[in-house]
Amino acid sequence: MPRTRAIASEESSSSGKPFVGLEKCHEHACGEEKPERLRVVDWEQPANNEFLLVSQFSVTGALYTCRPDLVGFVNGLPLVVMELKKPGVPARAAFDENLTSYKHPQNGIPALFVYNALLI
Repeated sequence: MPRTRAIASEESSSSGKPFVGLEKCHEHACGEEKPERLRVVDWEQPANNEFLLVSQFSVTGALYTCRPDLVGFVNGLPLVVMELKKPGVPARAAFDENLTSYKHPQNGIPALFVYNALLI
């Protein structure tokens, strides 16, 4: 029976580009299992991808609903999360107030960060 899983990892080939996609394992006639990969992001030709930036995107966690200021999607995957602060707010305070709590397993929205590549 084929198994499929979503993965985000470092590419093992010489391209050095990250792999974001699906991996499907199936058994060959000789009994050996071999994974096949389907790329979700086209790193070679970025114009082939769909980009979307959403303001105040609501994500419901185990206990709370959180709304990051901006979430950037590439082909439906939330790869960028941005928190905007008014001038004069130290970057460390912004990070501690919002981004750290978003990643908390019980109080936050850790599922948003499975494919996340950039926090701003």
